[in-house]
Amino acid sequence: MKFLGMMFIYGGLALFYGATFGAERFDLGVLGIACVAGIPLLWIGTSIMGAAGKGVQAARDETAARIAQDPAAHRNTFFLYLRPFDTTNQFKISDDGSNLFDLDQYTRDGFDDIEKVLAESLEETLPIVALGKTGEHHGAGRIVATDEGWKSLVIALIEHANFIVLLPGDNEGTTWEMQQLGTAGALSRCLLLMPPAMAWKYRVPEGIAQRWAATTARWRTFGIELPPLEEMGGLLCYAGNGRFESAAPLPLPEAKAWRTQIQRLIDSGKLRTAPAPSNRTRP
Repeated sequence: MKFLGMMFIYGGLALFYGATFGAERFDLGVLGIACVAGIPLLWIGTSIMGAAGKGVQAARDETAARIAQDPAAHRNTFFLYLRPFDTTNQFKISDDGSNLFDLDQYTRDGFDDIEKVLAESLEETLPIVALGKTGEHHGAGRIVATDEGWKSLVIALIEHANFIVLLPGDNEGTTWEMQQLGTAGALSRCLLLMPPAMAWKYRVPEGIAQRWAATTARWRTFGIELPPLEEMGGLLCYAGNGRFESAAPLPLPEAKAWRTQIQRLIDSGKLRTAPAPSNRTRP
């Protein structure tokens, strides 16, 4: 379905290009024809891409639901994403929309943020799951948990995940999750996301510097030292005892860039992963 959507988008852009930069001389009539024919093609293409995105997320959610039913049966065959719920879709990819021929702006569906890029970078290897509500976002596969059962589920997911990605926060839930990572000795399998302090490739929610400072102060009482917030953000690695080990720059908002940066951390031993069973099957 995505291929079909891209064909419509390419067709619409080709018409506009032929009537503008690709024309030997500018002709207002030709441009008008290009608008009449090209705008519907772009609309159809973006609509198809949006529908395709919903289908991809539905499949991710189904996989996440199977993993949640029995995390132990899927040991080391999934990644886990933990974050404050109110940060969902907040660190969006920056896009001023000024370039008509920028293909990316036609393939975005309103859910284009750090989490979505992270999910796209990892899903070629293993699925990534997160607690949340069905339909709230396009990124990690959503696991719907009850107020009574979410903590026991998170403990099981932490134990059996290949590695964990955590966006720090000073709220009760995320602080509790950080404590469980320490209790399980899983901090060395955890990649902490330092959000950017300056809007560049990602948009920055208001008050992010104050929230990072509050998180730093609160987590320090539990023996976790967060480094000062960097303008460009970063990826943080810790030892199993909670000692800060290293930081790497936050990748550009492209799946390949994230995949490359995370693999470098794994290859260097800064981010540990659980060994996958030799007879494992993809969920």
